[in-house]
Amino acid sequence: MWIYIICFWVSLFVLIFLVAYGKVLNLNMIFLSMVVTIGNGGYFALSRSDSLESAIIATKLVYTIGAFVPFLTFLVVCYICKVKIPKLLVVIGYSIQVFIYLAVLSIGHSDIYYKTVVYYPEGGGSRLIKTYGPLHNLYVITLFLYLFLNLVVTVLSLYRKRFVSILDVHLILAIDIMIAGVYITERFFSDGMTLVPIVLTIGILILLNPIVKMYNYSIYDNRSIFEDKIKTTGYIMFNKRTGYMGCSEYAKALFPELADWEIEKKVPGNGGRFNTFLRQDFFSFVKNAKRGETKIGTYEYKDEIFRYEFGILPDAIRGIKGYYIQVENITDMLRKETKH
Repeated sequence: MWIYIICFWVSLFVLIFLVAYGKVLNLNMIFLSMVVTIGNGGYFALSRSDSLESAIIATKLVYTIGAFVPFLTFLVVCYICKVKIPKLLVVIGYSIQVFIYLAVLSIGHSDIYYKTVVYYPEGGGSRLIKTYGPLHNLYVITLFLYLFLNLVVTVLSLYRKRFVSILDVHLILAIDIMIAGVYITERFFSDGMTLVPIVLTIGILILLNPIVKMYNYSIYDNRSIFEDKIKTTGYIMFNKRTGYMGCSEYAKALFPELADWEIEKKVPGNGGRFNTFLRQDFFSFVKNAKRGETKIGTYEYKDEIFRYEFGILPDAIRGIKGYYIQVENITDMLRKETKH
């Protein structure tokens, strides 16, 4: 059907935009667009299939939507509504959906997902008549679970106007109701053309707006703020064994010898501004550093004053995965304070 082709190209455009834009860092939104694109292609392939084998392959593509879209939509909605989900629960959720999709891939080889499947030509296209296996029930449970959780998060967000855009919440609520309505209607009452690709394509277009908006106006997710900061601040990174791991361009301007340092090698002990101004204090900090601690100091060079900060790169499992040094020129700031 031509409508499936349109949905495929629109969702593919959204996916390309998210990848090419590069600054919208929500990976779940990228995964969601990718899954919808694959599923839309599957719907078209199913409508054009001319044998049981090709119809089963198309069905497996279609089920990328059923297996992953409800869960990914839930994660994206939580991101937009600023609801934090523990990482362990996210890992468990992904694992369950992957398990469900592995069961889908057994169609044609096992009866755990479809007990029987029959190919039925219909109006120039085709559809499958099937009876469901035991693991299909798990898919239905997770589908309605995430639809329900989406509604809960969205409705509760209506009362958090200081944290979430109510306009965004209303749009998400409309998506939730639309998806739930289409799925329930088609599952129990319809045997014809499915509206799922249309609804999901409209859904990702609507979700794209708050995602981009959050990037443009978010303090924490706005990469342009960091990019502006990094132009005037030097950053030097070290691993847990104080091996050099890299630095910013401004750091090389402050410490030209960094251009010759080797990655994952110890700091050279001969000459250079780093050894003159930072080496002793930095290794003293590392020797006694504890998670969450920082050390701040200053040094002077050519009548200019520089502020440095030593800190720890935390690791959730091992405690400390490395160290950082941040250096910035504070001469002008101090001069302004002196004038006042």
